[in-house]
Amino acid sequence: AGALTALVVIVAVAVAGVLTQGPILLLPALVMLVLVLPTAARDHLGRLDWLVPPLIRAAEFLTVILVGLAADVPKWLLFVLLYVVGYHTYDTVYRTRQSIWPPDWVFKAGLGWELRLLAIGAGAAFGAATWVVAALTLYLGVLFAVESVTSWVRLDKASALAQASDDLEASPEEALEQTTGEAEPA
Repeated sequence: AGALTALVVIVAVAVAGVLTQGPILLLPALVMLVLVLPTAARDHLGRLDWLVPPLIRAAEFLTVILVGLAADVPKWLLFVLLYVVGYHTYDTVYRTRQSIWPPDWVFKAGLGWELRLLAIGAGAAFGAATWVVAALTLYLGVLFAVESVTSWVRLDKASALAQASDDLEASPEEALEQTTGEAEPA
């Protein structure tokens, strides 16, 4: 109920035209913190609780868009930030569906929706939204892309090694070539 309520309140604030320049731009982030944070960490085992994570993400994205537009952040920059966070979400969901859990440090380094929204809201409140969004986009883009690529490459190598070890007829040289793509130096 907290995420849906936050989403409705944020839409109401936007429709009312309250989001103008200045400290009021912190309001959507504070609404998210007050309404969602107390309920976000609990187990979502109820009948409709599967909706909570997408509602939180929707409220986060809507807040980024509304605050960013009100603070005159370039639209392309907002799009790239949303893409980066959306890609990380997709990558995480895809991995967990295959029972591959991303390392815990990635979630901490990714700042969570709470700190991302507070940073953007504070940047907007103090007239530095474009710089904050640009820095956040660059930081998260590098973090999530590097971690994702290295994780999938590591997984691919582990899979290739396991497959090569299953081939009992292959010579050690053939197994090395299958796993690394390179023949042993002569």
